[in-house]
Amino acid sequence: ACDYLVKVNVHQMEPDSLWWDRLAVTELPARLPNPIAQRTVDFDGHVTTFVAENDGTYTMSYTDEPSSAQWVNQKIDFGFVPDLRSVAATDDRLYVLSDEGMLYESVDGATWNATSQQWNGIIGGYQDRLLGLVKTADGIYHAEYPVSEGFVQEKVDEEFPIEGYSQFHVYSNKWMESPTGLLTGGMTQSGRLTGATWGYDGKMWAKLSTHEAPAVKGGTMIPYFVYRNNSALWLSTEYSIWMFVGGQLADGTFNRKMYMTYDNGVNWIVCGDLMQLPDYIPGMMNTDCAIVSVAMSGNFEPEGWTAKASKNLPGWYRVNYEVDGYDVAWECPYIYLFGGQDADGVTYNTVWKGVLNRLTFVPIF
Repeated sequence: ACDYLVKVNVHQMEPDSLWWDRLAVTELPARLPNPIAQRTVDFDGHVTTFVAENDGTYTMSYTDEPSSAQWVNQKIDFGFVPDLRSVAATDDRLYVLSDEGMLYESVDGATWNATSQQWNGIIGGYQDRLLGLVKTADGIYHAEYPVSEGFVQEKVDEEFPIEGYSQFHVYSNKWMESPTGLLTGGMTQSGRLTGATWGYDGKMWAKLSTHEAPAVKGGTMIPYFVYRNNSALWLSTEYSIWMFVGGQLADGTFNRKMYMTYDNGVNWIVCGDLMQLPDYIPGMMNTDCAIVSVAMSGNFEPEGWTAKASKNLPGWYRVNYEVDGYDVAWECPYIYLFGGQDADGVTYNTVWKGVLNRLTFVPIF
């Protein structure tokens, strides 16, 4: 005869809610209290934050794990007045515009050198190139630096946002010939707010949205995951999605609804109630997003779990885990929202951390 040990893990939390814990908040990695402005980007494998301090100086901080509070902080001197919100990263460089529109570059964030470029806006990094906007007497044109072979400077579409767009995110998959960059929202040349998503494939821009996100400036686009039950057997499938939240509407109020798209911005829909922001997170715009996977672990020893009643808990699974005896380890992607501004442009000295509850559960194997 054989003896079998069966463990049933029953969780008290709703699995597909985006859990924004009231305690999962900390301050920006600044040297002084009450920072004036911030910008956070992913550079060289680190989450890198630039802060304008309240005494007129600047701080650069970076970390591999934002929740650890183990930031490396450095006071830096740009040598010019930066437009801090314009900071962007490519594969090997950091870039920023001065308050006069001169483009500067850096390999380490501490020493900055002027380029020959005079731009009106930075969109973001695409591999080793920087994408931006240049205003001429003939209108506004797309720009890149360094200029790649075959690049043609094209005039910006009238519906394309020239300011207030989200962070520019680049993604790829096995079916794509080249990565695609996405941005959502912003203000067009005519002053109209838009909620459309635009995509860039390395050569040209195209408007992707059929059903747009809310028309805002300063909204935040978040790459993440959700799960759908796809059979009567309660089998769940993981889907990559984009979420969109925040930003200022035309009436001056903030968009507090969380939206998501399964098709890279073609169709945006309102997320379910469980994925909406809690009331204690204020409405804001110009918030930067970083996704960082945190090493998680659990144990299937019998005394390690207590069964609890659960309501309407669907089946689920997690992948990409490792098992050693009774111990299991997996990666859990946390969302971090850095800074943000209120309606008066005052920077929030906060970093919020959230996660889809399902991803924190010990995997079944």
